[in-house]
Amino acid sequence: MSTPESRTTDSRLVTEAYILRSKAADPNDGRCLVENCSIHRNIQYCHVLSRSYKSNETPISSLEWYWKMRKGTLNIDTRYNVFPAGASVHGMYDKGQWILVPDDTIVHMYYNTLRQDTRTTDRSAYQDVPNGTFNYTLIPLRNMEEVAITRQNNTMIPVRLDAFEVHIYPFTSLPKLHSHVHPKFTIIAAGDQMRKLPESVRNKLLDEFSILAEVFAVYVAWTFPISGRVGRADNSYFPPHPGNDDDEFHDEGSENAPSSTAVGRTGACKRCRSKHPASRSAGGPGQGSKQSVGRGVRSPGVEGTDSLAHQIVAKRKRDSGLSEKVVAKHTKKVGKAEWDNDSLMEWSQKVEPNYLVPNMEC
Repeated sequence: MSTPESRTTDSRLVTEAYILRSKAADPNDGRCLVENCSIHRNIQYCHVLSRSYKSNETPISSLEWYWKMRKGTLNIDTRYNVFPAGASVHGMYDKGQWILVPDDTIVHMYYNTLRQDTRTTDRSAYQDVPNGTFNYTLIPLRNMEEVAITRQNNTMIPVRLDAFEVHIYPFTSLPKLHSHVHPKFTIIAAGDQMRKLPESVRNKLLDEFSILAEVFAVYVAWTFPISGRVGRADNSYFPPHPGNDDDEFHDEGSENAPSSTAVGRTGACKRCRSKHPASRSAGGPGQGSKQSVGRGVRSPGVEGTDSLAHQIVAKRKRDSGLSEKVVAKHTKKVGKAEWDNDSLMEWSQKVEPNYLVPNMEC
């Protein structure tokens, strides 16, 4: 079973193929990461970094930039972002009640790539960690004081009563958890949950678990929005991968590429693309999609909206006299690009007259 309704309303979005890939990479043979319970005890498959990130262009583009990936290739559904968990453990994770934190050595490595004066980073500073088995610590964030975790330490059959241990808040007695999920996903997921905490709660947590200060600093640096001008100037990042309509669910193509896909993240769901044919690139020619105007993308801890950008791009399309369908069709053909008034108007003059629509003010 895949991530439930708290993450997505369609369980089919994580296919049997992803489950098989995750099982093949999982050092625990499909047992619950936290409880180590049997695969016959309602095991589900949990995304470390929420699938909701796929619909939020700014943080995804930032991660692709800072992780030295080409725009449009981050695969949230990769096996390295999915782990098996019992139903209750999965449910608590989805609610942000606990997080996974990598070993200090990995966190230190990423943290040391940041500029120590500003705690920012750039694309060239990123150091990737090869896929493998990693050690994680479970850290409770909220509403875990009344929870007990029963972990099975002995997997011999038949099961014995002395094979289980009970762990209570703050779960410091839990052993290190071993998983194939990649540390960079857990850092972003942990930082995102910490960002949602009240400042007083977050500060108390940082005092109790000092490593979280570095985790949060890396999260903020990696999700900081990038300049479109800077991105377009780097041919290893832009133009973006065009996507592929022939493969609805394509996992990563290389064991050494833990989060990328040859298809690209825009090729993940045909149904979503048919609903929002031009919503795949912030600032692209099809910006006037059905996505809610004004909802925007917030940088960590900062309130903001991109509604003005939506209005500007919409006006450019009206001025060109082109329908959104035509602009989206051209975008799919030549790739996403940042349009200005001059370039859009110049291209619009070349379009066949029967594709034009009346120039109307809304």
